Amino acid sequence: MSANISNYTKKSKTGWELALDLRNKGDLNNSASRMYYSVFQAVLIYAVRKEKFDCDLEWEKNNNVHTSMQRVVKEKMKKSYRTYADLRGLRNKADYAPAEVTASEFDQELVFQAENIRDFFMKESGV
Repeated sequence: MSANISNYTKKSKTGWELALDLRNKGDLNNSASRMYYSVFQAVLIYAVRKEKFDCDLEWEKNNNVHTSMQRVVKEKMKKSYRTYADLRGLRNKADYAPAEVTASEFDQELVFQAENIRDFFMKESGV
């Protein structure tokens, strides 16, 4: 399990740095996608460490791990749930919709709130 935590931690940190770099370069679609996954990985670390969440078992049961992580955010950071859901929505738009993510949708306040969510779950996970 510690190898998984290490991998998730690296993915979250790398994804966050990449998301900020892409956003600074104006690539909002890829930035939104990477930012969501960075925050998702931080929540996943928490769920694995603190709630004994078993990714392999969830995948075997064909459960949606993203929905499970939304539940974790809703339970642990109720006030931030909407931000997490908005970030997931932007990731969906960025990855699946023909329309581009816009600067007004992906403003600095959303980035700040996403960072707070990520930092909270990383700290609570002890990483």
